[in-house]
Amino acid sequence: MIADMSTSGARVKTSAEISLGTELYLKIDKFNDLRRAEVVWLREGYTGLRFSKEITNPPASMAAFLAPIAD
Repeated sequence: MIADMSTSGARVKTSAEISLGTELYLKIDKFNDLRRAEVVWLREGYTGLRFSKEITNPPASMAAFLAPIAD
């Protein structure tokens, strides 16, 4: 499950055994996107991923999802 996401990576909740430095593909069904990523941190059931290629010019639906929440 994707907890949050930016143009450069994502924080996912997983129970899978994953090691730092593991390269994987994150499938984002909502946007029909398959993104290569590397595990860069592990904390309390969450995994930090850094995308191999930053998201540039996202489709409108994804851009709204990535937009920061205003205070």
